[in-house]
Amino acid sequence: MAKLQALTESPGHYLTSALEHESSFLGIPLLGKYDLVQLKADMKCLVDGLTAQLEKRLGENGTDDVTSAMHFLSLHSWPHQANEEFGNQDVALLLRHFGPILEKCGVDVSVVLTEWNLLKDIV
Repeated sequence: MAKLQALTESPGHYLTSALEHESSFLGIPLLGKYDLVQLKADMKCLVDGLTAQLEKRLGENGTDDVTSAMHFLSLHSWPHQANEEFGNQDVALLLRHFGPILEKCGVDVSVVLTEWNLLKDIV
């Protein structure tokens, strides 16, 4: 949530690029003029609304067990040295949560943890 809130203070990379090149963005011509004050107000309104909806869904801390368990999907969270246990509890939690849906879709959930460990060996 903090990263979203930061966008109200300072525009992100793409918005900064658009503001620097008033006539085009990523090669697409921009029409009309914009008011920077109104743009910031609109951005704050958008971020506040999005944050409010995320807090309703995920709780005040912006997370729940299932969402927290997904941290291992980012390679930035992986340990620098091999760790056999890394992500195993998270995968198990996700399997408990999503297992019935995966099984309905034909996934053999009994091999997911084994495949996860094989993936860690490769990466």
